[in-house]
Formats: sequence, structure tokens, C-alpha cells
Amino acid sequence: MVLEQAAPHKWQAAVQESRRVADNVCTLAETVQREAEVARRAAEGARRVIQGSQRTAKETRWAIEETRRMVEEIQKVVDETRRSVEDTRRSVEETRWTVEQTRRVFEESRAEFAEFKLQQVLSKRGALVDRWRQGQSTSAAAGTV
Repeated sequence: MVLEQAAPHKWQAAVQESRRVADNVCTLAETVQREAEVARRAAEGARRVIQGSQRTAKETRWAIEETRRMVEEIQKVVDETRRSVEDTRRSVEETRWTVEQTRRVFEESRAEFAEFKLQQVLSKRGALVDRWRQGQSTSAAAGTV
């Protein structure tokens, strides 16, 4: 009975944790998309400013190089974030698998417990039937049947 009461709590906690992780993944993905869009717009704006400016060649080369470095850094961050999102997705899948395995083990444990209880009842019933039969045979031998 303790197993039946403890296992659903753990299973529910695992499901809630899985949902929380999934919500966090979605929030992270949305944040990544917003940041990538802001970064993309910033890079586009920087390129337009550079192309449209009347700066000297030296200033223009410097600005282009700085923009290139910024875009590369932004791309690195975007790539790292994508990898992180993929890792989190894998983690969510592993958590879902763990929840399913936990549920399956719980169900198997419940079935084994029910079978154990049934065997106890049948064993007690068998003992009662044996005693009754023994009483009947004793009565028959005594001639009181």
C-alpha cells in the first residue's frame, strides 16, 4: 500500500518537472529567436550605415572590420544557443523517457503487488479448505457426518 501511495507522487513530480523543463525550452527558444532578430537587424543597420557613409577609406575599413567581428561574435552566440536548445530538447526527451519508464515500473510493481496479495488470499483459502476437509474426514471417521 505504501508503494501505491509513493509511486504516483514521484510520477506526478516527474511529469511536472518534465513540463517545467519543456516550458523553459520554449521560453528559451522564443528568447533566442528575438535576440537573433535583434542581432540581424543590428547587423543590417550597421551595414547600411557603413555603405551610406561618407567617411574616409580608413574609417570605412575600420567600421567594416568591426561590424564583421560583431556579426561573427553574434553568430557564435546564436550557434551556441542553438546547441544549447538542442541539448535541452534531448534532455526533455530523456526526461519524458524516464517518466514513461517510471510509470511502467510503477504499473508493474502495482501488478506484482496485486498478484502477491491474491496469492496470499488463495493460500489462506487453501488452508481453510484443507482444515474443513480434515474436519469432514474426522467427522466421517467418527460417523457424525
